[in-house]
Amino acid sequence: MVLPTREGRPQQEGTSFMSCTLYAQFGQPSAPDREDAPEIRIVKTCIAERDIECDFVDAKRQREVFNRFYRCHKPEIRRSEAGIRFPVFFDGMTVRQGVVPILAYVLSGYGLEGCVADEVADGGTVGGLFPSRCPADQEGHFHELVDRIVRGGCRAHLLTEGTGARLLGKLLGIGEGTQVSLAVPMAENAEGEDFAATVGLVCAHPGARLLVRPVGYGSDGARWPSERTVAEAVSRVGGVGPGTVPPLAFADPSELGWDVPPADRRYVAACARACGDLPGGIDA
Repeated sequence: MVLPTREGRPQQEGTSFMSCTLYAQFGQPSAPDREDAPEIRIVKTCIAERDIECDFVDAKRQREVFNRFYRCHKPEIRRSEAGIRFPVFFDGMTVRQGVVPILAYVLSGYGLEGCVADEVADGGTVGGLFPSRCPADQEGHFHELVDRIVRGGCRAHLLTEGTGARLLGKLLGIGEGTQVSLAVPMAENAEGEDFAATVGLVCAHPGARLLVRPVGYGSDGARWPSERTVAEAVSRVGGVGPGTVPPLAFADPSELGWDVPPADRRYVAACARACGDLPGGIDA
């Protein structure tokens, strides 16, 4: 299989995607001889079904091998206070970290770049899935990505930004393993019939939330949106939604890799006051 680069050329001119390594902690931490965790099985299955030859390195039991790789690619590998998040994939040119970015890269090369990320939603649910950002010609790959996660025994958390109702409807139809939240703030182009349809899908899905997330990546760094911005978003949802507005929740920055403090009680309370009597409540 030949994967495209950002410029649309094959990743390796005239050759297929052959020399790959997956670094992970295989087996279960308490019983390494048992089968891999579901997330690892999903990645391994996708690699095998795409006919990609891949070496598997256990980062814990083959620590020296992984450490050599890490020293060479340290700037490309995300490390938090909890350590390095596995799995990590390397094809000789590109490093991908996390279940969703690896699956996206294996399925589409750079095609899904910008609409996936290495994030974990509440309770270990697989996050980092942004259907509103998916290019039209990559919707098939995005659907396959989510389908593989759900069929593999994991839950997939979709974070819509208020656009792309057609794709969102297909994704939510995959099965009970899908969850959805509407991002706050929403996309600037979230409006009209598409926005109303998106809100309708969110409001109708069990467990849906309005998820407040930090914004901004400039010199000032990420920051929480203003209480007014949150209230305006809630008002817009209430204005087009078919029923009760989903509860307001606040993202955990530590799971997003952002250098911003968690939403404190004063901020949450200020958002609640700005929103008034929010029917769905506040999930803080």
